[in-house]
Amino acid sequence: LRSARMARQRDRFETLVQAELADVRILGEVSNRLPNTSSMTIAGVTGEAMVMRLDAVGIATATGSACSSGSGKPSPVLVAMGLSDDDIQGALRISLGWNTTDDDIEAAAAALVRCARTLRRLAPQETHV
Repeated sequence: LRSARMARQRDRFETLVQAELADVRILGEVSNRLPNTSSMTIAGVTGEAMVMRLDAVGIATATGSACSSGSGKPSPVLVAMGLSDDDIQGALRISLGWNTTDDDIEAAAAALVRCARTLRRLAPQETHV
C-alpha cells in the first residue's frame, strides 16, 4: 500500500512540475522504477544549483543517481541511459518518504518550479517557460 501511494505521489509531483516548466525530462519515466524516487533534468539549470536552492528552502534533493552519489564523477547509470553531458549535469533526484503528504508534494513541486525559474532568469540561455 505504501509503495502504491508513493508512486501516485511521485507521479503527481512530476505532473505538477511538467505542467509549470518547459523542457523537463523525467528520467526512466516509462520504466519500472522505484515508487519513491523521481529523477529529472530541467533544461537551463544545473542539478547542483537546484540542490543548493532547494536546500535553502528546506527541500532535500540530490544530483545524479544514487549509485554515484558523492563520487564527483558522472553517473554511469545516466551515461548508460544515453544522456548528454548537459543532461547529466542537470540531473536532479527527489525521494519521497513513507510519511510524505500530498501537501508536501504540492509544496515541493511549487518550490522546485520557483527555484528553476529563478535560476533560468539568472543565467538565460534559451527560451523557457
